[in-house]
Amino acid sequence: MTVVALPQGASPNDPPESFGEVGREIWSVVVEHAARWIAPTDVPQLVRLCRSYDELEQLDAAIERDGFTLFTDKGYAYVNPAVSTRDRLEERVARVSSKFVLTPVDRSALGAYEVRAASDLQRLVDRRTSPA
Repeated sequence: MTVVALPQGASPNDPPESFGEVGREIWSVVVEHAARWIAPTDVPQLVRLCRSYDELEQLDAAIERDGFTLFTDKGYAYVNPAVSTRDRLEERVARVSSKFVLTPVDRSALGAYEVRAASDLQRLVDRRTSPA
């Protein structure tokens, strides 16, 4: 497989002040790790991605507070609408994250594999399986 270096993109400025804590954290991670392939034209989509993470945080808090099941005034149970909203938003976040090459599968397709230190377990397996 031939890997072609992507053109250097312009680094986006600091995250918008309207972001919550999670949105700012995602912005920083994306800018730090994906700056090589983020162009200025990508910034609006990056803003949407970060805002989506903030919305996910709010939806998770609502589900935690209210539960997965709600009840009508007559006692009938129904699924909290925040659950399906969160599920759809998670799908959108996954699609956009893929476009920014933020998933392991997308990075491997570009040849941008991550190098990780071997765990103690992996070193033990390697010692046992390698010829002495």
